[in-house]
Formats: sequence, C-alpha cells, structure tokens
Amino acid sequence: MAGLAQTTISKIHQVYDRWMPKLPAEITPRNVLIFCVISLLCIGTVMVASASMPYAERMHENEFHYVIRHAISIVVAFVAAAITYRVSLNLWFKNTFPLWLITIALLLAVLVVGTEVNGSTRWIRVGGFTLQATEVAKVMMAIFTADYVVRRAEEVRNNIKGLVRLGVVMLLTVGLIIAEPDLGATVVIAVSMLGVFFLAGAPMIQFGFAFGAILVAFVSLIVFEPYRYERLMSFSNPWADPLGSGYQLSNALMAFGRGESKPHPNPNRRTSCVTEIQPLKPTS
Repeated sequence: MAGLAQTTISKIHQVYDRWMPKLPAEITPRNVLIFCVISLLCIGTVMVASASMPYAERMHENEFHYVIRHAISIVVAFVAAAITYRVSLNLWFKNTFPLWLITIALLLAVLVVGTEVNGSTRWIRVGGFTLQATEVAKVMMAIFTADYVVRRAEEVRNNIKGLVRLGVVMLLTVGLIIAEPDLGATVVIAVSMLGVFFLAGAPMIQFGFAFGAILVAFVSLIVFEPYRYERLMSFSNPWADPLGSGYQLSNALMAFGRGESKPHPNPNRRTSCVTEIQPLKPTS
C-alpha cells in the first residue's frame, strides 16, 4: 500500500513538473473567464448526470441519454465559440442592427411556431435540437447595448434622447419575451442593458429614472399576474401550501435535509434545483 501511495505521489509530481511551466504565470481576466467556463461545464455535466440517469433509464432505456445530449451541446457550443472568437469585434459592432432584427424575428417565431411546455412558449424545435430564442437575445442585446453606448457616447452622457432610444429597443425586445412568458430572461436582459448604460457614464438622474421605471414594471408584472405572485409567496413560505404552489420547493428542502433524494414525488425531477436532485451524504 505504501508503494502504491509513493508511486501515485511520484506520478502527480511528474504531471505537475510537466504542465506547470505551460500554465499562465499570472491571473488575468481571460484566464479567470476560461477557468469559470470550464468549471461550470464540469459541474453542470455532473449535475445533469446525477439528475437525469434514473429518469433516462426508465424513459429511454439508456441512463446516459441526457448526458450524451448534453455532451453534444457542449461540442456544438465549443465550435460556435471558436468561430465567434475569430470574428473581429468591429464586425459585430457594424452589424448590431441586423443582429437585433434577427433576434426580434426569432422571438416572433417562438410565439408563432414555438413549443409550449407548462404554459410557456419559449422553444423552437429545429431537427433534433431545441433553440431558446431568449438565450440568443441575451447575447445580442449585450452586444447591441455596448455598441450603442460607444457609438452614441455623447448623447448617452448629455441628452435624454440616449436613454429614450435605448428604452424603445429594450421595450420591444422584452415585450416579446414577456409574451412567452419568461420573466427571468426579461430581468437578465433589462438589468444587463441598464448596467452597460450606467458604466457608459450616463447621468445619475437618467440612470435613477430608468432603474425606477424598470423596478415598477417588474413589481407590476409580479403583483398583477396571480401565478407569479403565488410563486413569489410560495418561495418565501413553501409550507403554507406544500401540496400546491409550494410542492417543488418543500420537497427540495426535505431532500436536502435528508441528504438524498428518494424515489421521487416530483414529476419534473430532472429539471429541478440542484439541492433536490444531487445525492448528498449527511455529515452526522
């Protein structure tokens, strides 16, 4: 046993001595970003496998069904990232308006030919793949806003027109997303656009006005839509209705408390939260 341990330590030292000189000598934003992406891919793959294997074996007679699909998506994403990396940033900025029109077209297509799941129409089925247009919108609106605040920097800093123009684009985009409905993606896009607007040097008065308007809009969307308000209340106290609106969260809390997930009462276990589906062992 001691010999095995010594051999293992020796191998680790060999790998360390071989690869350490090739690693970056300092922490840079690029290196941190790459590390975060790889870490998320690894953790996400483990979570997908843990959550989906029993369901995949029962429904598809292949416990790796969803893991394989996840791996294919990672490969496609890697190829897309490699191609995107080779495209000049100026080329993206020169075509922000056509890209925005493509985004609007995709969001409209979702409402017309999209697939409805649990009351929401957010996906377009293309062959064996499913495209979520809001994910495209998140990227494209970040590019659009970055180009806008650079191209119209003077107007953004000194004229209310800078906010109005950007507000119209935001309203058209998030309006289509709300129609799906998808409040989560709406929040992400609105906050990211507002953040870029602030970092571009927008006056505090304009930023405060935009922030207040967005906050009022989100509160209204929650309060005046019964199911959203119900979900918010169930999140704060799932035990008030453990067999109704608080069903998923209450089961997640019980699974987390047990340290494992039993043969599961949750019908959507594979899409549930990590604390519910990832097997854990109690410490004591």
